[in-house]
Amino acid sequence: MKASIIVCTRNRASALLHSLHSIVRAMQSAAPAETELVLVNNGSTDNTADIVGTWAKGCGVPVRIINEPRKGLSVARNAGLAVARGESLIFTDDDCTMDPDYIMLALKYAGNDRVPTIRGGRTELGDATDLPLTIKTDLLPRRMQLSTDSPQSRYIGIGNMVFGCNMIFHRSLLQTVGKFDERLGAGTHIPGGEETDYLYRAYLKDIPIEYAPDLVIHHFHGRKSLADGYKLFNGYSLGGGALYLKYLFINAKFCRPFYWDLKKAAKELFLNKNTFMPFIDFSYRDMILCNVKGIFLFASALLQGKRAYRN
Repeated sequence: MKASIIVCTRNRASALLHSLHSIVRAMQSAAPAETELVLVNNGSTDNTADIVGTWAKGCGVPVRIINEPRKGLSVARNAGLAVARGESLIFTDDDCTMDPDYIMLALKYAGNDRVPTIRGGRTELGDATDLPLTIKTDLLPRRMQLSTDSPQSRYIGIGNMVFGCNMIFHRSLLQTVGKFDERLGAGTHIPGGEETDYLYRAYLKDIPIEYAPDLVIHHFHGRKSLADGYKLFNGYSLGGGALYLKYLFINAKFCRPFYWDLKKAAKELFLNKNTFMPFIDFSYRDMILCNVKGIFLFASALLQGKRAYRN
């Protein structure tokens, strides 16, 4: 099996087929390479199960539907990883569509890799009426790893190299890096940080991380209001705080952004002005407050003995 495309979904029955149809087109375009779609239903309470069950019977490609009742994106991704058979593991989200040549290009990159690599690509806004968030549109390819680049977490982290909705890695990384940390991510008390955590762990193992802008995903995230945007970055910043605590004694250089953002928050107080994201009313001051809350939430998870993931 050349590639497994892993999609996790929860209560998005009305929009899911749009995403699945695009994945099928990309799988068919990648023929004769052997591919499969692993669809993880993460405890949906709408009619997702009925819709995907009917769709899978006539979609024309190999589909494996997994039911994972435990809530959480990291939990669902790990459930998908447990059954995926592909050499290349391709992650996208249920509110995304992929270009028809995406899988073909992903396999071409993988075939040229000298060592296993984590790779992501360009993420365009699918709906022009959505807020310009959770996208990455620059056209400059780049690559970094521990042996050649210093650990600047702003460069490694989510949004700067790889988005979780546009992420590919070789299955051998599961032995080296492990699975996703189930204490982090959408559906948990810390709704962010799980993807950056995975990149950090890979980076510390000297695994290359690469941005390839010709791998294109279109994100129909549906966030249109100030409140939607604020909630999103609130979650991201909670995750950021959790990672500061997690990596404080592993590699403190990953905690540098907290110092930088703290200085910017102090400047905002002096200027009485939001200098971060005024269009969603989210400031550096908000980020620092959420970071601190995320630190306490992760500390609580540690005190409760919650493990990174279940075997």
